[in-house]
Amino acid sequence: MAGRSDDIEHQADTVKQTIEAFGRIDLLVNNTGINPVYGPMVDLDLDAARKTFEGNCLAALLWVQQVHRGWMGERGGSVVNVSSVAGLKPAPGIGSYDATKAMLSHITQEFAVELGPDIHVNAVAPAVVKTRFATALYQDREDEVAPAYPLKRLGVPSDIGSVVAFLLSEDAPWMTGQVLVIDGGVTLTGASEMDVRGVALTGVGHGVGRAIVCRMAAVGARVVANDIDGEAGSAVAAEVGGQAAGGEAPRQRAPRPRCCPHGLKRLGQPEDIAASLALCQGKAVLAVLCLRPGHQKSGPASIGALVSAIMSPVAPRE
Repeated sequence: MAGRSDDIEHQADTVKQTIEAFGRIDLLVNNTGINPVYGPMVDLDLDAARKTFEGNCLAALLWVQQVHRGWMGERGGSVVNVSSVAGLKPAPGIGSYDATKAMLSHITQEFAVELGPDIHVNAVAPAVVKTRFATALYQDREDEVAPAYPLKRLGVPSDIGSVVAFLLSEDAPWMTGQVLVIDGGVTLTGASEMDVRGVALTGVGHGVGRAIVCRMAAVGARVVANDIDGEAGSAVAAEVGGQAAGGEAPRQRAPRPRCCPHGLKRLGQPEDIAASLALCQGKAVLAVLCLRPGHQKSGPASIGALVSAIMSPVAPRE
């Protein structure tokens, strides 16, 4: 039946006609999802936000209410909501969509508590599936996106459909309130946040620079690295499975920076900066390291905290 999923009159009519046609309505799948806007939430158009909320959350809530009143409330049944891995953690640019999917997962759990034991309510949370809705996420670059997934491919509709069918079946009699992640393993690696990002790094031959390039390559970023020492740069390139371009710049020793006492009472480690730069996941990064590795102190905080302050909206507090 054609109609808007968040239209309450359409919902009521659909439930009524389903019961008239089949005599019952035992199963419900809320699969509708929309994402009409892209950009930072601070600039989010409120009409677009309302539309996203109504399509992704309110519609699902209303459908459950309708089938509960029309049939399941007295006879039981099973509901599956289609959420998303986007609801598990922030993803810049689609914050409104992320928030609605997080809410849908929570609605799932609330209904599971309220409607048991006769009604089971579960959800699935897919990553990128090759559908028309997700085309912009992989079109013309699937070969670049797919390697970030441990299973080395994007999802297809049947990957999700089979799990939904399982949750609706008698093979899942003791499951309710669950949000099953179906993602080819990508949320285990964190690679989805850096999968096709470009990173330019200088000073990668030793210490901090080497730690950063290894960390960025490990999370799937495409790295262009530079170092004054061609041999050291080549070694790092080989370590991360890349190729080195020839050439070596003339050496010029920089003055050694003075060390200052600071609150952390220790010298910074290369991993401090590598971990801090990982905070900028989801963005293209240009990191130019001006300090030589060895003495890494910077007043009240280590270099790691300093980079965090630069890359994060709010400076970390010691």
